[in-house]
Amino acid sequence: MKHRAVAFATGAVFTLMPFAASAVSVADMETQLMHILGQIAALQAEKSGSAVACALVASKSSVAVGEPFSLIWNSFGAKDPADGGELSQWARGGISTLRLDKPGNYKYTFTFNGVSGGRTDCSTTISIHAAR
Repeated sequence: MKHRAVAFATGAVFTLMPFAASAVSVADMETQLMHILGQIAALQAEKSGSAVACALVASKSSVAVGEPFSLIWNSFGAKDPADGGELSQWARGGISTLRLDKPGNYKYTFTFNGVSGGRTDCSTTISIHAAR
């Protein structure tokens, strides 16, 4: 499997690896995405001069009632809930699989407190429709 490194002017380096559906599970891809979101959050913090930044995505933008989807997030400069003090609402990075039983549009907002101060929110929206 080929890997490609991509460097940006900010000095961050991303490793891009092609996904083969038969060789990589969805869980593996979600984990890789979580790590990429951490890199994106770091770039956002650097670009904006913030002490803390986050990135949050849903694995699907629309699902049927009862169909699973995942929220995938990561952060940069955020306090871990295990560190004590004023805690962030969520672990610094993670994956959570959900199933909702009512149609509608749902917005998820995660709040993170920075290790050296500051606070940031990141959001994503998913649409739940009636099963067909």
